[in-house]
Amino acid sequence: MGTAGEIEDLVFQTLLEQPVPVAIFCWRPTEGWAVEFVSPNVRHVLGYTAEDFLSRRVLYADIVHPEDIERVTREVQAHSGSGDAAFEHEDYRIIDPQGRTRWVRDVTAAIRDASGRVTRLIGYIFESTARHEALEALAAAKHEAEAATRARTEFFMNVSHEFRTPLTLLLGPLDDLLAGPLETEQRDALQTMRRNAHRLLRLVSSLLAFAPIDAGRASATFTATDLAASTREIAGLFLSAAHNANLDLVLD
Repeated sequence: MGTAGEIEDLVFQTLLEQPVPVAIFCWRPTEGWAVEFVSPNVRHVLGYTAEDFLSRRVLYADIVHPEDIERVTREVQAHSGSGDAAFEHEDYRIIDPQGRTRWVRDVTAAIRDASGRVTRLIGYIFESTARHEALEALAAAKHEAEAATRARTEFFMNVSHEFRTPLTLLLGPLDDLLAGPLETEQRDALQTMRRNAHRLLRLVSSLLAFAPIDAGRASATFTATDLAASTREIAGLFLSAAHNANLDLVLD
């Protein structure tokens, strides 16, 4: 099993040398954040070798994305001045040796002398690029879904208006014809036409009412419905077709 010290050494060596997605740093709180120590596995996290940092060929501040360096600097200064023992940065970007952008998360502890002055910054960094790419993909999918919803709503509105106008113009002459003298069969046929036209007009109105609901701009309203009357009305629409087919349509 090994002693507690041996196990501790094994764990520490694994964290330092194996290709785990976490790198350990010790920075000096000077301009550019010169690195005094970095775990050898840093190459797996940031793309740079430990020697790049330890030889000062690369200062840590130099690899922080230009759009993030000011924020990261402010966070270090604010937490260093507040007396915090440790702090976590908001995710920020670094530029790897190939010029690619990587996202990282950084948790840092401030080491202070007897007067409270920060003498070292020790922290661990792990890459969070995959998480950010997933969030960006989710945001893009949401944007596409919202665009599709807007397009569908506009289609509903346009088509519904195109149907409503001729239907409204059709109902007027039908009402005029029904007001005059007609044979029974003629009246029945015109009343069926009128019922169908009204039914279609209600359907179009429902589509117009549904459009803002579909777009999330309104809520649905539920009202009591006479199911028996609605069923009789629907059955009546098929009476002519049933008669032409020599069938009896019976509503029980």
